[in-house]
Amino acid sequence: ALPTSISTVKTCLTCGTVINSKKSLWLGHIYYQHMIPQRYFNCPLEDCPKTISKIEDDYNLKTHLLSYHDLKIERIYHCHLCPQKLLSADDYAGHLEIDHDSSIEVSCVICTKSFKKYQLMALH
Repeated sequence: ALPTSISTVKTCLTCGTVINSKKSLWLGHIYYQHMIPQRYFNCPLEDCPKTISKIEDDYNLKTHLLSYHDLKIERIYHCHLCPQKLLSADDYAGHLEIDHDSSIEVSCVICTKSFKKYQLMALH
């Protein structure tokens, strides 16, 4: 007799979408649908209406800042708790204080286990 397969179907607790695996639920659904509200992200400069594609790619953001704002940025600061990108150490510190209440960890939306980086939470 063949062994019976264990169901790997998972349900998103936020919207009820059913996904075929825990990894797909996080990487393919929760991360992109609930943590990143759109495929493109807004320019980090407040008055700029432009959006930049590929949130994981700093090159597009640096190119946008140089061509539209005449800003040459050497370093992009990545928040370890969310996908936000910031243009200075001061902006990064302010983001952590205001948006994350100075938290140093992020909790899983499914089981509430804490992680030091949101990327590690995605793999869990």
